[in-house]
Amino acid sequence: MNNTEETTIKNILSLEAELGNAVLTHNALPIETILADDFYAVGHVGNVVNKKEYTDIHLAAERNFIKFETKEQSVKLIGNVAYVTGLIHVATEGIKNTSRYITIYQKIGDNWKMIFWQETPITKDKF
Repeated sequence: MNNTEETTIKNILSLEAELGNAVLTHNALPIETILADDFYAVGHVGNVVNKKEYTDIHLAAERNFIKFETKEQSVKLIGNVAYVTGLIHVATEGIKNTSRYITIYQKIGDNWKMIFWQETPITKDKF
């Protein structure tokens, strides 16, 4: 792996952390900045959402995240596309689960943008 690839991987992981923090703190700007305009996601219950819907869901006042933590992250670069796989532990006042997830980023202009997110639950109420 060369220095450019190492820097890109660090940048992608930084975006992942920034997005997680934005969800925890209900901060719209990083979410809107990191997600590509044509972003879509498949959530833990199989729902498909676009950028606006994802942002609205994660900023909703009733969605008070207590924990939004990623682990075991691995980044793979393929040209101007990168994908991240890992575990995510999520807790709100009513939900606790652990899921495997994948995010796909694309370099658009000078910036990496998240174009896709998919989450598959592997446990409930177990951290």
